Amino acid sequence: MSLGPDRQGQGIGSALIKVGLDEADRARVPAFLGTSNPRNLPLYMHHGFVVDEEYNVGPARVWAMLRRVA
Repeated sequence: MSLGPDRQGQGIGSALIKVGLDEADRARVPAFLGTSNPRNLPLYMHHGFVVDEEYNVGPARVWAMLRRVA
């Protein structure tokens, strides 16, 4: 999902991420995600994710990220 430039920086992505992370915290399970967009890394890191692994899938660079149980 990508927000248009006029919608970025308004906290929409953080609000969506928080819903999932709140559920993971209630269940006491880690959260995992992958991204091929390096511009997403700071947002995910802000929410506690750390890069667990980097790899190439064809021409795309992918970052596998993990947020351990809070």
